[in-house]
Amino acid sequence: MPRRRSQAVAQRKSRTTRRTQRKTTAAVRVPRWQGPAPLLAVDQTPYLKEAVTRCKRMIAKVNRCRKEIEAFSAEDRPAFEGWSAREFGPLLTSLRETGQALGENASLADHLQWAIHVRGVPMEEAYEYIMRRRADPEYRHPVYDAGEDEERGGNSDPDSSFDGDEEESEENAFFRRFFEEFYGNGFGGDEDEEEADEDEWERVAGRTRKTSSPPTHIASELKKLFRRLARRLHPDGDGGSALDRERWEEAYEAYRRGDIETLRTLDTVCEVEGIPVSKKLGLARLEAVRRHHESRFRVLSEERRELKHDPAWGFSRMKPDKIRALRRKTEFKLRMKLEDMEEELSAAEAFIGNLRELGVHEATRQQQQEEDLARRKAFEAKRREENFRRNAARKAAKRSREAAAAAAAGQTEFAF
Repeated sequence: MPRRRSQAVAQRKSRTTRRTQRKTTAAVRVPRWQGPAPLLAVDQTPYLKEAVTRCKRMIAKVNRCRKEIEAFSAEDRPAFEGWSAREFGPLLTSLRETGQALGENASLADHLQWAIHVRGVPMEEAYEYIMRRRADPEYRHPVYDAGEDEERGGNSDPDSSFDGDEEESEENAFFRRFFEEFYGNGFGGDEDEEEADEDEWERVAGRTRKTSSPPTHIASELKKLFRRLARRLHPDGDGGSALDRERWEEAYEAYRRGDIETLRTLDTVCEVEGIPVSKKLGLARLEAVRRHHESRFRVLSEERRELKHDPAWGFSRMKPDKIRALRRKTEFKLRMKLEDMEEELSAAEAFIGNLRELGVHEATRQQQQEEDLARRKAFEAKRREENFRRNAARKAAKRSREAAAAAAAGQTEFAF
């Protein structure tokens, strides 16, 4: 009996629970909207305040980093150089003179190595060969320089392998022609010419056209943004400040990559240039300005990190005890560097001296051989002359004996 009662109570509770769930579901059911989606008004004031704060903070970080780098170039570096000239004048002079001598001897040693390993000149003839080429650039050896005009590459001239001067690259020449035509045509041009320029750029960059090209509207926007930035930032136009040059390099690299987002950000930054950062700019512009300054801060912070390893960093604000420690450290480094340069100079001079001595010994040996050959020729000529004279004397004596014998025979016959 109690068991049946408990089962009935459980069934009533379950029915009550199911009825309650159905009522709750019916109460919270949202009817389906049949018309256009409604607009939801959102108060952007807190988001704008936060965006303005973040943007101002990032701009302040960029300006502070740029001021530190400019202070290093304008104050720390000149002060450190003047202090170094006063404290280590004779040592720096020795370093400069040793460096000049090392440069000359290293260049000559490199040329000698080039002559030996590339041209195949014997070691005893390499020094004279290089010195003759240096004295007369038009000099060509009949054996070692044979076929030089037909050669292709960097091994046809010893100076070509060691010079740092390079001609204008094909890429720079293309972009120079591109901007000359661009500015000459009033920032415009025919579509065929633009397509030809793009093909030329693809050829210069060593890339092939992809089968899946970007959409037409993206490519058109990319060109428009790049042209608008070129009007504002290009060095041949109005862009003359260091900041404009930095932005122009960034825009140029973004155009090469086809990075339209970076170009949009730069265009927005240039558009709001000179306008105070406030809520009036809107979230999109504030975020674009913040992203741009964040990227600039990454570059400047990396440059500042590298400059901090320079001993001149913060020298204008350095205390006397730190200056004394810096003096000891700098003097030690300069002396170690001077010793290393002197060792390298000694090695280069020894190498050049050995080749010079080999050349002198070879020249002496050749001279001795020539002298020996001349003496041998003179001796042979003298011996031939003596033999000729001896033979002539024997023949003359023989003829005289024959004549005497003939005369004696004639006298005897006449007597009988």
